[in-house]
Amino acid sequence: MKHLTLFLILCLPFSLLSQKKVPAFEEVLSLKSAGTPVLSPDGQHMVYTMRQTDWTDNGYDTEIWLKKAGQEPFQLTNNPDGSSSNPQWSPDGKWVSFTSNRGEKSQVHAIRIDGGEAIALTHEDESIGNYAWSPDGKRIAFTRYVGDEDQEKEREKRYGAYAVDDGEYKLNWLYAVEVDPYAPSPTELPCYDPKDSTAQEWDCIEWPAAEALIDSVEYTIRGFEWSPDGTKIAITHTPDPLINSFFDADISILDVASGEVQTVVKNPSADNFLAWSPDSKTILYTSDIDNRTSNYYKNSRYFRQNLETGIFKELGADFDENLSGLMWTETGIYARAYQKTIRPLFKMDPNSGAVTEVLGDIRDLYGFDVTRDGKTFALSGAQMGEIGELYTWMPGSAPQQFTNYNTQIADWRVAQSEVISWQSKDGATIEGVLHKPDDYDP
Repeated sequence: MKHLTLFLILCLPFSLLSQKKVPAFEEVLSLKSAGTPVLSPDGQHMVYTMRQTDWTDNGYDTEIWLKKAGQEPFQLTNNPDGSSSNPQWSPDGKWVSFTSNRGEKSQVHAIRIDGGEAIALTHEDESIGNYAWSPDGKRIAFTRYVGDEDQEKEREKRYGAYAVDDGEYKLNWLYAVEVDPYAPSPTELPCYDPKDSTAQEWDCIEWPAAEALIDSVEYTIRGFEWSPDGTKIAITHTPDPLINSFFDADISILDVASGEVQTVVKNPSADNFLAWSPDSKTILYTSDIDNRTSNYYKNSRYFRQNLETGIFKELGADFDENLSGLMWTETGIYARAYQKTIRPLFKMDPNSGAVTEVLGDIRDLYGFDVTRDGKTFALSGAQMGEIGELYTWMPGSAPQQFTNYNTQIADWRVAQSEVISWQSKDGATIEGVLHKPDDYDP
């Protein structure tokens, strides 16, 4: 009997292996995946995007999911004709905004976390690019491309759609619009028709008009961010949107009250804004200084600059590898970075510039979000041989997983993964991941 038990135990792995299947091409493409979660201002809730395959329309559909404190995640948006992306929280934590094409152009919409239909917050003739709530929640700043639409339509009508490569393009400028999700809709009291001679004028309801914050300038805006106190907006801009123009990126600060724009970082090579300090007095940025040749492969350089004094200091000079997704909180600057084949979470001291690892439990950290006090994190990442999952984490504890996307591949035959290393010509240790078939015999 003992021999029979041992025989069954030895055969069990092979029996289970035989039950595994090789997934079809369509099954691989149909895997669902989640984006980086975004925390509510109080750190209690989070939203994230989930992408799935739409075989009927031959594409992918992305919608937004909500996880409330202590509850299971559920789908928040459903756009039958398109996707919903770029979720953000209103400063009061009552609304989730997102961009979605629910008409002819992509606009910013918002939906209450307590339920209800989504409403549009912007009503522009052109699609919205990046957007962000003002810290007081009264306005949304956004970028959009500007061009002569009438001229383009006339040309397309006569000659067909075309563009001169590297010769013509639209510039991306910055605008803001007042937002009040509770405001009545113009459909409740529309404006009178001036063409109707019998119509009388009345106090009708109109959508708020967008205000130009930065327009009619000879550059395009690549990114922007409100200061925590809401008085300033930092922008990264280049002369045009062409790919190689990143070499000429500079950083300017818009004073929201006066409308004055001042360039604060302008080096011979690329300068890119990263984050505001919590007190709104200092900016964090990356710069190649005057390097326009080897900046393609050398590590990025990080600096902080006081806007009042203009004094700047380099940070993280002793750290090998590039930091990404930097976020400045009250407890320090957090970022992720590769260290050979793993990508942990790091913390940079904004004063000394020292960089230390703070979380390595998740082998490949795809992305993260953190509250301003630096006490609550939301993470996305994967372990060896798995697909990505989402986690919550508070420093001093272990990450808590709240999704189960790996159940999709539980019965699949997958490769055996092994980390290998070798010496480069200069003596550096190089790491890689070797994927072997499940029937590999050494």
